[in-house]
Amino acid sequence: LAHFTQINAALEAVGGEPLHNDWYWSSTQYSATDAWLLILDNGTAFNGTKATGQFRVRPVSAFLN
Repeated sequence: LAHFTQINAALEAVGGEPLHNDWYWSSTQYSATDAWLLILDNGTAFNGTKATGQFRVRPVSAFLN
């Protein structure tokens, strides 16, 4: 979230699809059945059920600006 604008600029520069102001799964497990979600328009986080939740996924290992 801290680098949302810069990440989108970098993705678009290489022909990628930009991030959306939407919910994304994190890679952090909350419990055996849930994982953390993050909404990119305001940084809200909460846990959701992995088996039934249908949210975006965008892997990012690091972003150096």
